[in-house]
Amino acid sequence: MLMCVMQLCFAIDFVICVLGFASGVPFIDACLFRLKQKKESLSNKKIWTRRSTILPEYINNYVRIYNGKTFVRVKITEGKVGHKFGEFAFTRKGRVKTALVKGRGKTKK
Repeated sequence: MLMCVMQLCFAIDFVICVLGFASGVPFIDACLFRLKQKKESLSNKKIWTRRSTILPEYINNYVRIYNGKTFVRVKITEGKVGHKFGEFAFTRKGRVKTALVKGRGKTKK
C-alpha cells in the first residue's frame, strides 16, 4: 500500500514537472518541488539538479550546487531568479594566460 502511494506521488510530481516544462512554466525538479511544497528552507542544501530554475522563494539563501566534482556555494540574489542553477556553478577551470617573461621562453641554438 505504501509503495503504491509513493509511486503515485512520484508520478504526479513527474507529470507536473513535464507539463510545466512544455507549457512555458519554469522547470523545477521533483526534489526541489517537494521542498517548496513543505515550505522548508533551502538554505545550505546540496543541489544536484543543475537544470532547475531558480524561483523567487529561494532569494537570500545559500545553496551548494554540484559541478561534477565538488559542491560550489552560491548565494541566490534577485538577479539570479529565472536562471538555472547550473549557470552559477562552473564545470571547467579557466586557462591562465601568462605572457612570456624575457629569457624564460624558448631559446634558439
